[in-house]
Amino acid sequence: MRSLPNLFVLAIILALGGCVLSVGRQPDGSHFAAHWIDLNANRKLADLIRANLENDPMTRSARLSVRAEGGNAYLTGVAGKPDMLARAVALALDTPGVESVRCELTVVK
Repeated sequence: MRSLPNLFVLAIILALGGCVLSVGRQPDGSHFAAHWIDLNANRKLADLIRANLENDPMTRSARLSVRAEGGNAYLTGVAGKPDMLARAVALALDTPGVESVRCELTVVK
């Protein structure tokens, strides 16, 4: 299994450049799979979503964290009213490059 340490070194080198090679078994355990994760693209997408949220009058005051991974957006935090939560999800979905939004927001009175 000499190739496994080589993959580890390759993954570290690529991570420093903004890309990561993810290697592992499929969820059903059937076989190994590998895919590239572009950390810079994920960061740029999250920054774009965050900018859209901060520039919108309805979501500007929400305390939200944004993370993106491969076209999937993850919103966490606190919103002041249900309308704010709905608007945050809509803005994220309207962002070019976003395929889905997972929302874990708490609405407080």
